[in-house]
Amino acid sequence: MSETVPFQQEPNNCLVCKKGEVFSFIQNYRDERGAFSLYECGECKARFWVPLKNLGAQWYEQRSGYSTANLVKPVISRGYHKKFFALHPSLTRKSLLDVGCGSGEFLAKAEKKGAAVWGFDFDGVAILAAKKHFGLSRVYAMTLEEFAQKVNPPKFDIITCFEVIEHVDDPGQLIERLIGLLKPEGKIVLSTPSRERLVPNSNMWDFPPNHLTRWNKEALTNVFGSFGFEMSSLYYVEGFRFLLEAINGKLRFGIVKKVQKGLRNNETASSFFTRSVSVLAVLKEYLFGFMPAFLLWIWSFFAGSKNGSMLAEFQRKESAHGKKKLLFFIPTLAQGGGERVVSELSLHTPETIERKIVLFENKVAYPYKGELINLEVPISLNFFLRGLYFFIRLFKFRKILAKERPDFVVSFGAGANMINLLLNSQKAIVRVDNFFSKNNAGFWRGVYSIFIKLFFNRAQRIIVVSHVAAEDLVKNFNVRREKIKVIYNPVDVQKIQKLSREPLGAQYREVFRNLVVITMGRFTKQKGQWHLIEAFKKFKEIVPGAQLVILGEGELRESFQKLAKNSGMADCVHFLGWQKNPFPFLRASKLFVLPSLWEGLPTVLLEAMACGLPVISADCKSGPREILAPKTDINKTATEVEIGEYGMLVPPEDEKALIDAMARLCKDVSLCLALKGKSAQRAQDFDAQKLIKDWAFLW
Repeated sequence: MSETVPFQQEPNNCLVCKKGEVFSFIQNYRDERGAFSLYECGECKARFWVPLKNLGAQWYEQRSGYSTANLVKPVISRGYHKKFFALHPSLTRKSLLDVGCGSGEFLAKAEKKGAAVWGFDFDGVAILAAKKHFGLSRVYAMTLEEFAQKVNPPKFDIITCFEVIEHVDDPGQLIERLIGLLKPEGKIVLSTPSRERLVPNSNMWDFPPNHLTRWNKEALTNVFGSFGFEMSSLYYVEGFRFLLEAINGKLRFGIVKKVQKGLRNNETASSFFTRSVSVLAVLKEYLFGFMPAFLLWIWSFFAGSKNGSMLAEFQRKESAHGKKKLLFFIPTLAQGGGERVVSELSLHTPETIERKIVLFENKVAYPYKGELINLEVPISLNFFLRGLYFFIRLFKFRKILAKERPDFVVSFGAGANMINLLLNSQKAIVRVDNFFSKNNAGFWRGVYSIFIKLFFNRAQRIIVVSHVAAEDLVKNFNVRREKIKVIYNPVDVQKIQKLSREPLGAQYREVFRNLVVITMGRFTKQKGQWHLIEAFKKFKEIVPGAQLVILGEGELRESFQKLAKNSGMADCVHFLGWQKNPFPFLRASKLFVLPSLWEGLPTVLLEAMACGLPVISADCKSGPREILAPKTDINKTATEVEIGEYGMLVPPEDEKALIDAMARLCKDVSLCLALKGKSAQRAQDFDAQKLIKDWAFLW
């Protein structure tokens, strides 16, 4: 099909946008109707065949693929129709025009959903079928130009144009006429085959005179943009169907039909032999058609290929920029760093943005702004329930997306990120809050690690909370660097300082009359509190009156309480649980210790610093070094006690170094005072008012 020398000379101006003068030759095509050359316009990026000529209604009516017998269907079968109705579950009080409406099954369903429907098609037989089979009254056998002039229709809320634009020889004129029939706030919805799909030249219908132009997202955006419209959404549908048609088309030689015809004419041929040939035909279709198409489709799904047809929606630029809708998707809004980030984002997002927070289950402890949506599917540690609940959440969240139609979905945590990417990759913002090379133990974490490699590059943007964690994704998980944006966790410093001045409860005051070392976090392996408990036993020998306060909850709480009791420290290690306002506890303490084995960017460290506490942190991956010693090599790990610019770093899981650091900070008054001042100063760099600007790409 392709040649190095074009069959046809390039035009003077682009046959689509009428402006472009520079073209790239793509390929040639020849059949019994003539020779054609495909060019791409350097201006609009649309591709068109030369000569560009639609053969008219009569030619299409004679083609079996376009006959009414093939068009009349009692149910919706095409993927772009199904996707449209998934995106528009209700059409009440909407006026809708379907261009090239065929026999009307799409319009019939739209009418049932409440729309006032209109349609036209060049095929008079199809229009008769639409009236007879579906009782549609406002459908016409005519062209778009005739429809606009003779029918005198109203202006429409929605104009649909499924698999039409690639057939016309003047797409610009088509778009201009559609705009003339559209309300100012209306939208145009069209579908057309993606030229970026796999094996595009194997679909023989994608050549002239069937299809005259080829499109991708960039070309559609440019051409509609020249008319003052912008793409508000884009989906890819029918990827498997296109692949199956392409592969089966290459395998049809007519041999089986010829054999079957010969057998029918041969009276001596046995029925067994005839049936055997039919079975072999089915096997051929399965082994060499269905299976290769299925495997290609699976591969393209994971690779993020743009297969099938594009279903795109367009609105005028001024109406497309209405109030944006932002969905936050997170398991709960309680007890966690990610949860605090959602809280801060919802509180500081501009009022022009509509905010909705979708939770796995209704656990809320942090303040928020916006509407809460509860999936009512609890978090479970049971191996089988985790898998089952994942799919239930997937199903429920799919319905929410169809109803809410957000501009972006920002997800937090492994489960939410997976669902977001599987259902909504083009609008998905996934947030990574951990250093995953240190956090992939266990079956489900292993599954998530594989998922990152296969799916993360499909996200609109990947928000990572530290530069070291970002580099980990690039080097170890093959995530594209240009997809990543590093945004540190925000803290509301002024609010934290105000809350820290609230009085402690009377039941806690006796403990805080002593020198208190404090830590805060969930009781999990990641947080490493047992190292602090073990180290504190020896630290008590240096500072006998010291008390250890641990704030938080989690599955290992009983284990840690037992450790403290068995170490003879039940009277000096205090498990005070999760506190709605932990800041008075921090302010009343002598120093804060973070003993974590791994992190992303520890928000609790920043909150302690906002309270003016000197801090000691394990130099784990990732985050503590970027906070406490930002001018050093952030990939470095401490091998001994290190006094950073804003706090002290110790080697992870090194209890001796931790004891030395705590003792030094308690004995060296000048060092303690210096780090107190530095802590409060450094916290200001992470203030929500500053960091919220990094999220401005969402609005």
